[in-house]
Amino acid sequence: MTIASSSGLSDKEIEKMVSEAEQYAETDKERRLLIEEANKADSVCFDTEKGKLVWLLLDDLLSE
Repeated sequence: MTIASSSGLSDKEIEKMVSEAEQYAETDKERRLLIEEANKADSVCFDTEKGKLVWLLLDDLLSE
């Protein structure tokens, strides 16, 4: 993230924002990693369900 004084913020406001960003950086990183892992799990579940459906459809077609 870039915070510049050209944004209309005072130097004090910029310092506060930078300080808060640094303060929460580790928490933000942990949250991002957790979300990425949850997304991977969702993807695995979706792919598994999709594969099961394809398998069932193929089995149905071959058994006719």
